Amino acid sequence: MDAINEKCKNRILNLTNMFLGPITAALVAKWLMLGHIDITHLLMGQNNLGDLGLEKIAPAIALSKSLICVDLS
Repeated sequence: MDAINEKCKNRILNLTNMFLGPITAALVAKWLMLGHIDITHLLMGQNNLGDLGLEKIAPAIALSKSLICVDLS
């Protein structure tokens, strides 16, 4: 969780281009759904999330009331 706190500044979680995969997407989804992180921007572009990662994180994004910008490209 400390690594996430380092990457989360001004309610922006920037995990761009960090070679992350579906497991990380599932963890971020869990943290979002449990309210462990309160962010407005989720930047996870240029990673290896794949279909499974998107499947894991999509419900958390849909339920989030604070996210205004999502980059999963």
